[in-house]
Amino acid sequence: MAASDKRRIRPSWAGLLAKIVCGAVAAGLILSALSYAAVDSRNSITGNTMRDLYDQKRVDLVFLGSSTVYESCVPDVFDAEAGVESFNAATPAQTLRESYHQLKEVRRLYRPTRVLLGLGPQHLMDSVERDSLSASYLFDNMRWSPAKLEFLADAFNPDYYASALFPVVRLREELTADDVKAAARGRASESAGRANPLEGEHLRYVGKGYVANMQVIEDGTLPEAPPLGFSGPESADADALAYLSKIVSFCAENDMELTLFHTPFLPGATEWIGDYAAYHDFIADYAERAGIAFMDFNYLNPAIITYEDGMFSDLEHATEDFARRFSEVFAGLVADGEATAPGASSVASGAAVSGEPPGGADDDVSTGPREGDEFFTEYDTYRELYDAVASTWVTEATESGARVASIGTATPEYRVSVLNDDEDMETVYAGDWQTDDVAAFPPLESGDYVVTVEARPLGDEDAAPKGNWTELHVD
Repeated sequence: MAASDKRRIRPSWAGLLAKIVCGAVAAGLILSALSYAAVDSRNSITGNTMRDLYDQKRVDLVFLGSSTVYESCVPDVFDAEAGVESFNAATPAQTLRESYHQLKEVRRLYRPTRVLLGLGPQHLMDSVERDSLSASYLFDNMRWSPAKLEFLADAFNPDYYASALFPVVRLREELTADDVKAAARGRASESAGRANPLEGEHLRYVGKGYVANMQVIEDGTLPEAPPLGFSGPESADADALAYLSKIVSFCAENDMELTLFHTPFLPGATEWIGDYAAYHDFIADYAERAGIAFMDFNYLNPAIITYEDGMFSDLEHATEDFARRFSEVFAGLVADGEATAPGASSVASGAAVSGEPPGGADDDVSTGPREGDEFFTEYDTYRELYDAVASTWVTEATESGARVASIGTATPEYRVSVLNDDEDMETVYAGDWQTDDVAAFPPLESGDYVVTVEARPLGDEDAAPKGNWTELHVD
């Protein structure tokens, strides 16, 4: 064979390199298409929020936080009441690391002057881990920019980059034939949105980051939740506090007024936190030293917002009716300057606030708002008025007894009765007041019954009992 012929069939390194590049590009395009089919922004909370964020013309005030914020703070109400253009940039399970990067993204796009950060004990207690799903959800829906690359480097380990850049990698076990067909057509699958979807019919994306919760606690179904167990500064995660300080500094550097706040719980549910007063004191002290305001709406004067049945879907998530009532009050406080720390000046650029309380354990840290504030009341008074026995329900009923429960700060006593479930509703058993949460009664005959429970603070005969009931069928 002639030398010239050998040269013609010798591999061309340039050609090989071109093939490798083309293959990599093709693989990237395929992965991108499959990722789009697997994670459709139209069917997820974060996707809807971020798409809406990029469509805004102006943002003066921004909310940050997690589900309690995007289900409680209604931007349209704030716009009308406070005369601002607001946006709710909270996302599911948003950690303080994600709040920091979300704030930087909002600041890159707009020039907000107010930042309202919803901060709960879970945000302080949860370790700010890398490679989290909540960070992945947010990263999936951010537009490409230097800020997104910074978020990638800060929130993910290098071995997770492929999963972050191509969501289909982490969702590959859930990929269906419909997803593949949708990708081939350049469309999202009908089953897409499996990454933090708008689950079920109880959530409805309204706009500007607000998600309406339409699920209501039904009689006898108040959910149980393991206590968070917050007990003070020792419960706070060091990384979480570091990102909180980054948010404080970033706001100061960019002339944005920061307010920390906590949305209202279902009355009585503060006990779920653990030592709620310790959480309040810790954040109130942090905010005072940082020169920012802290608004704890679990101290809100009960006369300002009325709590009625059907206003919460669980211990901490508000329904749409309550969210709008709450937003009117919150917006009014913002408009009246109540959400500004009195006499506060901005923290110096780059300043950080440690999580350690000043002085020793004997320091007198106030657990209430400043004196004379008509909108707020001392926490102990709130507990006394509203949390003694907030709610009660029958957890289990049989033909010979019932187990009952309640939430509240007082030691409860219960009275259980059994009635026929018919037109006459005749009482077949009437119990006495007792402190035991198990009531025994004579075995019931076959039929349909209603088991009722009343609860009141122990020994308080003047208190109006809280009641509830459940149906019971005996074969």
